[in-house]
Amino acid sequence: MPTLPLALKIADAVSDAGRRRRRLDVATVAGLLHDAHPEAGHSLAEIADTLREEIVSQRTLTNSGRGNLAMSHK
Repeated sequence: MPTLPLALKIADAVSDAGRRRRRLDVATVAGLLHDAHPEAGHSLAEIADTLREEIVSQRTLTNSGRGNLAMSHK
């Protein structure tokens, strides 16, 4: 399970950026995570791609949540 700690850190980074409404520097965060979790065996590019995918996923969830909330008030 060497990938689990890395996955959790990726989720935390994306979630924290979303809560703070700040843009995530994907290259910097990917580099930090890559250096901190060599046991996971993932490349820097894989980590950066996963961060980008999670950012898009979070935006999709946030936007769909707003739509549902707005619809429930009609």
